[in-house]
Amino acid sequence: AIDRIARLFETFAPADVDRLADWYTEDAHFRDPFSDVKGIARIRTIYHHLFEALDSPRFAVLQRSQTGDQCFLLWDFSFGLRGQVRVIRGVSHLRLAAD
Repeated sequence: AIDRIARLFETFAPADVDRLADWYTEDAHFRDPFSDVKGIARIRTIYHHLFEALDSPRFAVLQRSQTGDQCFLLWDFSFGLRGQVRVIRGVSHLRLAAD
């Protein structure tokens, strides 16, 4: 599962936003430094804004770890903003559903 998730992070594109229900449960909780939301509709809003506000947003997964239903991804998020390329290093903690 962790390899599929890492691949999703690295290839996530605007067309994927409307397919979030393929990967998230309906009651998914998404939290980052700017947002704390629950539910697919609100998570879609965050990703739509990401692709609208930033140039070429992209995740590169650097490390991954999975134990049972707990998954951690260490990543670099790169994007263009106001003519400058920026990179933010972060980590995602995912709790996986049984399916």
